[in-house]
Amino acid sequence: MTRDLNIWIGTGRLGKQPEIKIIPSGKSVCSVSMACAFNEKTEWINIVFWDKLADIVGKYCNKGSFIRVTGRLQTRSWDKEGVTKSITEIVASDVQFLGGKSDSQPKQESDYQHAEPQTGGTGIDKDAIPF
Repeated sequence: MTRDLNIWIGTGRLGKQPEIKIIPSGKSVCSVSMACAFNEKTEWINIVFWDKLADIVGKYCNKGSFIRVTGRLQTRSWDKEGVTKSITEIVASDVQFLGGKSDSQPKQESDYQHAEPQTGGTGIDKDAIPF
């Protein structure tokens, strides 16, 4: 028996300032491009965040923010002035903020939806650890 799996995980930096749009159904959507490097070659990945994730990315990320995204690969097409256009993108299901305190974004160093306490349950402040 074969099982299909469509999971994409990547880390990189946002190439532009995220912008949130509200579509007619009332849902939030945020499309960004993320630079992912491998062996000194940069690939630009199109990522779409929906609903709460769109709001979070729009609020806490800036151009250059370092993030990890988990999602699924999707290709869609549309007609524009008689020409069929298509795009392959990642539809995000999770985002983690990886930047340090020097980044310009408000700090959430763990997954925003599942934020862990700063002490990590140990009673030790994570910021006090030197490594």
